[in-house]
Amino acid sequence: MPDPNQTQIRQRMAAQRLAMPTSTVSHCAGRFPLHLPSFSPFEEASSVAAYLAVKNEACPANILEHSRELGKITYLPVIVGEILRFAPVDNETVFTKGKFGIPIPDIASSELVEACDLDVIVMPLLAFDSQGHRVGMGGGFYDKTLANVSRQTEKPFLLGLGYEWQHVESLKPNPWDVPLHAALTESALHDFRS
Repeated sequence: MPDPNQTQIRQRMAAQRLAMPTSTVSHCAGRFPLHLPSFSPFEEASSVAAYLAVKNEACPANILEHSRELGKITYLPVIVGEILRFAPVDNETVFTKGKFGIPIPDIASSELVEACDLDVIVMPLLAFDSQGHRVGMGGGFYDKTLANVSRQTEKPFLLGLGYEWQHVESLKPNPWDVPLHAALTESALHDFRS
């Protein structure tokens, strides 16, 4: 059973995020890539997956664009059953409506790749703590997808993307929660691999 405290945190953080001015969301989106050039997991990656931001989520569009400029292959998640698979995307990708009304790349399922085939996965969050615990929207798609990925493995590197105000003192993770290797905000890169 999910932790009731996590449900309260999820509700409070989602409401606070929705109340953010568009100008602040845009300003933060422009700052995210500034912390990545000297970060070795990103620098060494040949593939980077992110997501399309909704409801004022921290927007990784500039990270994806920066990745493509560096010659990295970029991906977006597609919900397949109860897990995520990842579709290659570029500036020419055609989209169709996916689950929850979120656009997804309009490609054949044979082109989708598994999470373990990616170098970096940028994940949305509502809250995170200094141990790498993350609270997402509650669907569990990332946790189910990454259930067999150990935090000690090099691939994929799990990078949470959020706002600095979403950094909380402590979260009580559920047994199925998959921790982050690091979290990126508009003002800092928090590395949890120690």
